[in-house]
Amino acid sequence: MKISILSGLVFILMASLPPCAQSQIPSGMVQDLEGNVVALADIFQKDKITILSFWATWCAPCKKELDAYTELYDQWTEKYPLEIIAISIDNSRAYPQIAPMAKTKNWPFTIYWDHEGKMQESFGFFAIPQTYLINQSGEIVAEHAGFTSNVVGLLEYEIKQILGQ
Repeated sequence: MKISILSGLVFILMASLPPCAQSQIPSGMVQDLEGNVVALADIFQKDKITILSFWATWCAPCKKELDAYTELYDQWTEKYPLEIIAISIDNSRAYPQIAPMAKTKNWPFTIYWDHEGKMQESFGFFAIPQTYLINQSGEIVAEHAGFTSNVVGLLEYEIKQILGQ
């Protein structure tokens, strides 16, 4: 009983927080898994809401988060104008593990690598997983540090808020 009340209060508090301080996507370059370098601004589909997750191969909560998105991917992408993008912040030594991990886990979304190692500084986060919700205008409207099962429900709530549902 106490846990459910506490969870509800945390949910209400997080839902009532103002949008994150940074509202625009910073500039920068990322590399796709085929080795192509692209501008960060060019990876987002303008007509879709984007869940952008920063992760690493060594980060257990990151993998749990991306697995949770995999379970909901078909349902969410059919129900909402949504895309999910995951950017690895692994160093160059761990880079060879990214594509095999994504393939083994059957992650259906697009994976990129922060080959320059600048995304963490550009976005201003300190820990992973770090997730941003980006509206169809390219504005960051919410951010979440860490992963718990509550984040998935909160993201869906925020997606519905963007869509006016």
